[in-house]
Amino acid sequence: MLPNAQSPRRRRLHGVRLSAILEDVAVKSILCSVALLILLVVSGTIPSIADTYSKEFPGKGTKEAFEKSKVNLRNGLVLAKNGKLAEAEAEYRESIEIYPHFAVTHFDLGKVLYEQKKVDEAVKEFQTAIKLEPKLYDAWYSLAVVYEDLEQFDLAEVIYRKAVQIKPDYFDAIFNLALLLKSEGKLDEAECNFKLAAALDVSQKDKDDVAAQLKALAAQKKREHGAEP
Repeated sequence: MLPNAQSPRRRRLHGVRLSAILEDVAVKSILCSVALLILLVVSGTIPSIADTYSKEFPGKGTKEAFEKSKVNLRNGLVLAKNGKLAEAEAEYRESIEIYPHFAVTHFDLGKVLYEQKKVDEAVKEFQTAIKLEPKLYDAWYSLAVVYEDLEQFDLAEVIYRKAVQIKPDYFDAIFNLALLLKSEGKLDEAECNFKLAAALDVSQKDKDDVAAQLKALAAQKKREHGAEP
C-alpha cells in the first residue's frame, strides 16, 4: 500500500551492490559504522522534495498553465484523501492535460492508479515523475514498492537504494530495503540497514518495529551459525 498524498510510506546506495564487494564481516561492520555516522550528520537536513516542488514553477511551459493546473491537482488531493480514487484520477489527468511538466502530479496520479490496481499505468506515471524530477525520492520509493509487490526483487532493491542515495534519512526506504535483504538471506547488510533505521528520529512504533526486526535477525543468525559444522 502506498501512503498519503505527499510521501509514500511502507515498510541506501544505487550502483555496485555492496554484497558483491564486502566479503569480510569486519569490513562490513566498519562500513556500516561509517554509514551510520554519515546518516547522523545529514539526518533532518533534506526537505521533502514533494513539498518543495509543489510550491515551485518547474520552468517549462507557461507559469499561467502551471498555476491553472494546480487547481485540479488540489482537487485531486482532496478526493484521494477521501477515498474517491476514480474522481481523483480524473482531476490529476486534467491537471496533466493542462500542464504535463509537473513531476508531483504524475507522482500523485501514479499512487491513485496503484490503489486502483492499475499497476502498469502506475509504473509509467512514477517513471514519468522521475524523468521530470530525478531527485523526487518519493517516486523512486513508490516505484520500488510496486516492483517488490510484483516480486521483481532485484529491481526493487536497486530502486530502494536510489531513494536512500537521494535522501539518506528516508526511514521507510531503509526499513523496506533491510526487510528485502533479510528475505534474500543477506543478513549482515540487512542488520546494517536496520541499525541505520534505528538511528533516525522516528516514532516510537517505528523504533519498536526496528527493534523487533533486529531481535529476530539476531536469533536467525544464531540459529544459522549453530547449524554450521
